[in-house]
Amino acid sequence: MVGDRRRGLIDALLQFFSEEYMPHGHCYLWRPDILWTHVVSDSVIAIAYFSIPLGLVYLKKKRSDIQFSWLLVLFSSFILLCGLTHVYSIYNIWVGSYGGQGVLKAITALASIGTAFALIHVLPKVATIPTTEELAEARESASQETIRRIQLEAAHREEAHLREATNASPVGLLVSDERGNITLANNALAELFGYDASELNGQSINMLIDAETSQHHGKLVGQFLESEETSRVMASGRVVSGVRKDGAKIPVDIRLAKRESEGEVRIFAAVTDLSEKLAAQEEIREANMRFERITKATQEGLWEWNIETNTMWWSTVAWQLLGYNETSSHASMDQWLTHLRSDFRHSINAALQDHLQRGLPFDEECVVTTLSGEERWIHIFGNSVYDKSGQPIVMSGAMQDIQLRKDMELVLREKSQFLESIFQGTSYSVFVLDADKQGTLRYSAFNNAVEQLTGIAAAECLGKTPLDLAPDYVPEKTAQEIQSRYNLCYMSKRPSSYVETIEFKGRVTWWKTALFPLLDNENRVYRIIGSSTDITDLKHAEQKLTERESFLKNVVDLSISGLYIFNLKTNVNTFINNQYTRITGYTLEDLRSKSDLMQYFHSEEQQLIIDHIERVIVSREGEVQELEYRFKHKNGRWIWCRSFDAVFSRDEEGKPIEMIGTFIDVTSIKEYARRLEKSNEELERFVYVASHDLQEPLRKVIAFSSHLESNIKREQLSDEDWFVLGRIVDGASRMRDLITDMLRLSHVTKAELKLEEVELENMVESTRDMLAAEILETHASVELRYSQKVYVDRALFIQLLQNLVGNALKYRRPEVRPRVVIEVIDYIDESGEVFDQVVISDNGLGFDNSQASDIFRPFKRLVTRATHPGSGIGLAICEQIVKAHRGNITAEGRPNVGARIYINLPKKNITLDTQASV
Repeated sequence: MVGDRRRGLIDALLQFFSEEYMPHGHCYLWRPDILWTHVVSDSVIAIAYFSIPLGLVYLKKKRSDIQFSWLLVLFSSFILLCGLTHVYSIYNIWVGSYGGQGVLKAITALASIGTAFALIHVLPKVATIPTTEELAEARESASQETIRRIQLEAAHREEAHLREATNASPVGLLVSDERGNITLANNALAELFGYDASELNGQSINMLIDAETSQHHGKLVGQFLESEETSRVMASGRVVSGVRKDGAKIPVDIRLAKRESEGEVRIFAAVTDLSEKLAAQEEIREANMRFERITKATQEGLWEWNIETNTMWWSTVAWQLLGYNETSSHASMDQWLTHLRSDFRHSINAALQDHLQRGLPFDEECVVTTLSGEERWIHIFGNSVYDKSGQPIVMSGAMQDIQLRKDMELVLREKSQFLESIFQGTSYSVFVLDADKQGTLRYSAFNNAVEQLTGIAAAECLGKTPLDLAPDYVPEKTAQEIQSRYNLCYMSKRPSSYVETIEFKGRVTWWKTALFPLLDNENRVYRIIGSSTDITDLKHAEQKLTERESFLKNVVDLSISGLYIFNLKTNVNTFINNQYTRITGYTLEDLRSKSDLMQYFHSEEQQLIIDHIERVIVSREGEVQELEYRFKHKNGRWIWCRSFDAVFSRDEEGKPIEMIGTFIDVTSIKEYARRLEKSNEELERFVYVASHDLQEPLRKVIAFSSHLESNIKREQLSDEDWFVLGRIVDGASRMRDLITDMLRLSHVTKAELKLEEVELENMVESTRDMLAAEILETHASVELRYSQKVYVDRALFIQLLQNLVGNALKYRRPEVRPRVVIEVIDYIDESGEVFDQVVISDNGLGFDNSQASDIFRPFKRLVTRATHPGSGIGLAICEQIVKAHRGNITAEGRPNVGARIYINLPKKNITLDTQASV
């Protein structure tokens, strides 16, 4: 019986600890993901549990003084057993030993209960252990007497160390008593204020503060001493002005602290030189202002998009491009996309995504709808900044208003279609020559009429020069002549028209050809447009009419103004032109009806007329005689005439038969000369008074007031007195400038002209050089659209250009880049006289056109001196210079659009007095 019971117990134990149970992995269905999750987790937990006991054992060995060390052993055993249970769990995944795992967990449970009861048992004892603060207080109390002795012994050493430490500090340090007397100053402070450290000991701290602020500084220090504060930043938000030994002022930052030692209050001050910091702040401020000016001045709207926050920054121009009058700090990409016209939103979004995801360039043109509903074309482009992972974080760029360019492209397309229809539809032969970099001209296009008129296929000539067409189509000599005319047009850069003979396959033809050069931005000819018409039949007809038309040709060639042919035998006019009648009022019948023509001449000039005719009679072939005289108009008034007469025909013996003459009406010129002569006399008297009676006392006023201003100290005068002194100097200087301008005006009126043909381009370049500083400052452009030689006094005309261009730069519009355009054209006035007309246009403030006649009056100003300083004589000088050239100057303007000045100058063949009489 006993044996059976023992055997049953052994069997039960063997079965309890049997490893033939189903492994735990079957519960997981042997899924690797679940199985290994448990294996790895239990392994990590076991390693952590094993490391904790090792750490506690290590701590016990290092700190043998720790009380209740046996409690650490209990905790280590409990945690170690916890780790073993997790290891056994891993083992049971593959081997079903659940009895052993149960025994291990039971042992762990006993260890955990024992540890918990032990901890509860010792908690009251642990609570009675003194804290570190209590231990520190006990130690401090025990060693207080020792510390006092040590402090007394170290006081002197500490003071020495303090001085060494403060002297080693790069920050200026000082210590003062409550009365403000310095007791200690380090080397950095002494060097900052230019003193030796010993010089500051015992001195008042006020000697280091600017006198204007020292009283206020003293009040602040007094308030600080009375307050409970222990530290304070003096002059918070502003800069304290310190005074060096040499009197120079320096900006400083002062930080105060106060301590009470042995019943005496000490003030500790740290003083920092702010010169470099303020200079850096000024540089940053200037850089910010410069950036703001640039963003306002540029025509591009700048933008930046924070991709992470979806917020945007737009410059002022960007807001304006979208129609906003005021800028805002709140903007987003979504807001910008709403301004896109609907048919552009998909393409712009796609371009943005391509840029952000694939790094493709973002450069698009699209239509936006402004706040007012207006649709405009813009050009938008930008680039991004990426983080380390390659993700875009910020995108920056700009947008431009290209509506004008798009409008021009549309106009150009329409014009191209229009010109193409003309090009192919005209009966004239039209051809195009393109110039390469070496200046070689080659045919690049022909219209249909070329082949029809010449019989040469256009395709055979494309890409060839005229020389390449010889001798198959034209003789070499003809090809050389054609090439020479093309080259002349290319070199002169001017349109040309000529008649030429061309032999096509043995047939001589006549052509009327016109060449028009096209210039690029660098003023180089890149293309020539030519047209030709076959005038062979017309030339044949002209040859038959040459003799019959020779008389008419001579008359036309000589009829510049009023023209007449006078028979010296019969004393009768045989021919007059229409200009003769317009000037005098008489027709040919009127003159022939009078038997005595001398009655039309003023009695004082009748003898001059007789002598003049005698000189014409005895003159040589081609010699011209000139005369000024008064002639009675048909309406009874007298007109002054200037005539140029010569022998027109002679008899077989060489004696004159007819006299031909031309004349012009100079009555108005005579009247102007009389008025201007009187004006000159008055002006000369005025200039004499200005230069002798005004300048001498004015020099003394300027000299004495400038001496006072430069030698007197600013603090010696009140603000009002200093302002008055400045007004005296400024007013006297303006008066001096005014007198100087008046003297210049007088000099111009009496200047002796040195007339010569001068290329306008050269004088414009000189003007640019003289105004280089103003052009650079205002970012202006001074353009010459077309140039030719003009007959002027070079020095005076450069002065004229300098005054007019300088005025255009001075009276510019804010926020608009000044642009001055100069050109010269041929101009014919109402009387038929030909002038060189120089036109100067600008985009400045402009003026009301009703004031156009007033702007050339001396001292006439259309704006205040406060905004645009000046004497008011500049344009009067310009008018006198033009009058000295016997020309005229006018102006027209529009407010806030610009002004245009017209200068009419006589051609070289018009005789001018070299002494200006204006």
